[in-house]
Amino acid sequence: MVVDPQAPELTVSDFRSLALATNTCLLLHDAATKRILWANPAACELLGWSVAELRPLTASDMSSSAQQYDRVLGRAWLQVAAETGVNRIEWHYRTRDGRVIPTEAVAVRVELAQGPALLVHFRDIEREQAIERQLRLTTSYVESLAQHTSTIAVMLDAAGVVRFATDTALAALGAPAEREPGRLEDLARITVGSAPGGPVGWTAVAATAAPVTHVQLDVTRPGGERAWLEGTLEAVQGGDEQDGFLMILHDVSDRVHGQLRRQRELHQENYLARYNAMGDMAMAIAHELGQPLAAAYNFLAGAAARARTAGVRRPRARTRSRTASRAPPGRSSVPGRSSTRSGRSWGTSSRSSARRTSTGSSTSASTSCSCGPRTPGSRSAWTSRPIPCTCAASAC
Repeated sequence: MVVDPQAPELTVSDFRSLALATNTCLLLHDAATKRILWANPAACELLGWSVAELRPLTASDMSSSAQQYDRVLGRAWLQVAAETGVNRIEWHYRTRDGRVIPTEAVAVRVELAQGPALLVHFRDIEREQAIERQLRLTTSYVESLAQHTSTIAVMLDAAGVVRFATDTALAALGAPAEREPGRLEDLARITVGSAPGGPVGWTAVAATAAPVTHVQLDVTRPGGERAWLEGTLEAVQGGDEQDGFLMILHDVSDRVHGQLRRQRELHQENYLARYNAMGDMAMAIAHELGQPLAAAYNFLAGAAARARTAGVRRPRARTRSRTASRAPPGRSSVPGRSSTRSGRSWGTSSRSSARRTSTGSSTSASTSCSCGPRTPGSRSAWTSRPIPCTCAASAC
């Protein structure tokens, strides 16, 4: 009994049993003539022929009729495998009922007891190709949607690296379309919550997405323009692990600019209100201080003027009184003034004399004394004051 030294538990017949039991389709070709020598049950079931029916068939009988699967191309593929040892190709086999099955085939050169041979093992990839076509179609849909939608959508991985973004999102974030955007933290300052505080790191943002959180982005674009984006960050679950995050944003720059403008206007209004209040207060203080200060100033100025005037006029009045006492009778002591003017000091005597004249007691309208004839109301020409009488007459 022949055994394999690497697997002494297995005999040659055991390897034959393994080849018959595998689900991988096996075809054995002669290395020189390329004709089929043997096929396992999996290959016979897939193609619909038995081993006896497969042996006389050629590539034209069991391959697609498309030009890229011509018999000449099939033999050339096998010949390369015979020369190099292995060769891989996507080959379309045709079953007995005419159904074309796409397969992934690998031809390997093997040495048998009767000479070299080519062992071709292939598998049905029709289902895989259908899934691949569906994925390609979905990808084209997503790319078309990303190019024409106005939604700002960004896909990120667990590390915060942008894996996919719509064209609108790239423009909003200020990222170039010709290269990878990179980390979101490098493109914008992120804040969390509807009433955000300061910027936070991606780790803190990802921790709050359970499963959705509100985020705001403060973006400074290449030209220096500042923009604000607002939206949600949602954790995308893939099985038991977290595959990434989906961020849906919308531009709120106009609203934020309006709020900032309103804040500036409110600040200016408050400043003007304080300025007007200070002006009114200053006017009130000036009014309250100005009245007593003006009154005090006027009083002091009047007192000073009165003091100066009194210091000059009083000696003159005494001089004029002495001059009047030396004046001859019948002459006024004031040059250029008539002595017939009545002074205020003698108004009572004049009125008494007038009454006596009307009753027959006196016939004179004026009174004479040693100072000379005087009439009531006589005043000094310089001081505008009544000239006093210096005699001791009882009439005065």
